[in-house]
Amino acid sequence: MPENKKAYFAAILYAIIIGFSFIFTKISLMEASPLDTLAHRFTMALLIAIVFKLYRRTSVKLSAKDTLKILPLVFLYPILFFTLQVFGLVYTSSSEAGIIQATIPIFTLLSASLFLKEYAGRGQKFFFIYL
Repeated sequence: MPENKKAYFAAILYAIIIGFSFIFTKISLMEASPLDTLAHRFTMALLIAIVFKLYRRTSVKLSAKDTLKILPLVFLYPILFFTLQVFGLVYTSSSEAGIIQATIPIFTLLSASLFLKEYAGRGQKFFFIYL
């Protein structure tokens, strides 16, 4: 499979997973509290990670310095992201959450041009304005 098709497939799969994530989280909030939902979500993620670790014998070697560099990412995503998502879904619908999630590429493009001085190409600008 060519690389660009893999990227499109991955983007579509990501969108499907995120969409179902909102729906399933909203359904679980009908029966459980946000903290219970988070506890079950992180427990399942841990169990799945353990299963993958048992069947894949590859390892990643990180120094203590590298570990400290990525530690903020561990806190921000997934811990803070999922916590805010679950508590936000208590007060809104999953479709509204999906709409907000869909605006992330717009803010990414604006932030990249503002902070990183990266500029969008003509194709990106076209889809940014007309879609």
